[in-house]
Amino acid sequence: MQESLRESNPGIDVHEEIYKQWYDFYAPQENEFRAFFTDEELKSISDLEVLIVARDWNRVYAEAEKLLSSLVKEC
Repeated sequence: MQESLRESNPGIDVHEEIYKQWYDFYAPQENEFRAFFTDEELKSISDLEVLIVARDWNRVYAEAEKLLSSLVKEC
């Protein structure tokens, strides 16, 4: 997905886009957001936020992949 984004937008900073979009969509204080996830999933998402804020991109990718895998398996 990152490669596709880079190809269609050569000047884009993918990490900065991830950072911006995270805050466009991450709303843990909203009941509607919280209703979609279990407490364990919300904890994992919160942990991911810590890595995003720290811009620890290698760990963000690794943890996001694990989180997405677990969410997809549950669907």
